[in-house]
Amino acid sequence: GQPASRLGRHVRFTITRQDRSNWVAVGDIEVFGEGVESTGTAQHTWSPPGPVNVGRIRWQSDDRAGGFTLSAKGGEEPWSSVLPLEPNRSFAGAEPIDSLQLLAELSTKDPFSTPVWQTLEVEFDARLIADGALGAVEPNAVARGESAQITYSIELDLSAENYGVDRVLLDGVALAVDALRVDGVPLDGNDYSYSASDAFGQTEIRLNGAITNSQTALLQIGGRALFLNEVTDIGFRVGNSLQEEADGYINWQNGRQSPSASWRVRAQGAPGELVGAVALSERPFSPYDSEALTFKFIVSNLNNPTDVVLSLYRLNGVRVRQMRQNGGARPYEFRWDGRDEGDRIVDPGLYLYEVSVAGSSAKSGRRGTCVVAY
Repeated sequence: GQPASRLGRHVRFTITRQDRSNWVAVGDIEVFGEGVESTGTAQHTWSPPGPVNVGRIRWQSDDRAGGFTLSAKGGEEPWSSVLPLEPNRSFAGAEPIDSLQLLAELSTKDPFSTPVWQTLEVEFDARLIADGALGAVEPNAVARGESAQITYSIELDLSAENYGVDRVLLDGVALAVDALRVDGVPLDGNDYSYSASDAFGQTEIRLNGAITNSQTALLQIGGRALFLNEVTDIGFRVGNSLQEEADGYINWQNGRQSPSASWRVRAQGAPGELVGAVALSERPFSPYDSEALTFKFIVSNLNNPTDVVLSLYRLNGVRVRQMRQNGGARPYEFRWDGRDEGDRIVDPGLYLYEVSVAGSSAKSGRRGTCVVAY
């Protein structure tokens, strides 16, 4: 928090007046340093008494003078690969950890003021979900754009001190789960439930009983999924309902990739069209008889989250409704309730729809018609 001095590197001597009769020169001396530091960093390392599962990380900063971001990691990966933390979000690095490294990046445009890192709070649980959890997927190559059967394996290192595992979250895939095995023994459909989200690219599995009191256990999750990008990394997290009840929120323990296998899936084959064919739920559609008209389609070749937009027009080109979702390559579903931007039910008739992806050419979108009748 103290001012930092800088050693001047350049000196300029300027003659401003010279009296030739007496050979007296009057001038001034200017000393130039490196200038104002507009960016800076502050680092901190926290070492817990033993391996811990990190939860939410909270901080306060006075960034009225500029910008402030905070990043955290527990491994040896470079800072360039670590994303800044979001407020009230849990730690995203592999766990458990023996030390937590934090990096604050500060910036300012005002040479007389600076942002300030004021406070830091780290929630953690010394009781682990598992001493270790390693994940891998098979196969590692599938056909692009086709439903593929995969098996995700999680090797658990458990002890009596652990909570145990009764919840699993797969990150990167919406999986239609059709089989679950623990140490090769199939689980009955009544022993677990799951939910999958295309929008978030996640699959959550809940076991009716926790996997506990075992030195090692192998959990295998089988199901079908659609892969549209060339490369998909499927990470995972494990959790426990007792921990959630005790702490008031679930503190997921982030798993690690198996050193002898991979959790990466490569989709082989030519990429599909940016926007696939649009399927409508019914023709014609009546807002008085049905809750909504659904538009379903697949978007391919999007590596970064982008706005996908559905626009509806009258035949004269006047837009009546526009909806958007932000996401990557995945299946999309839009629901139109037959109302315009003013929440009024539109008149019966023929309407035009257009599906587009922000930043792409108009030719890459899809257009069609729908009928409103009542």
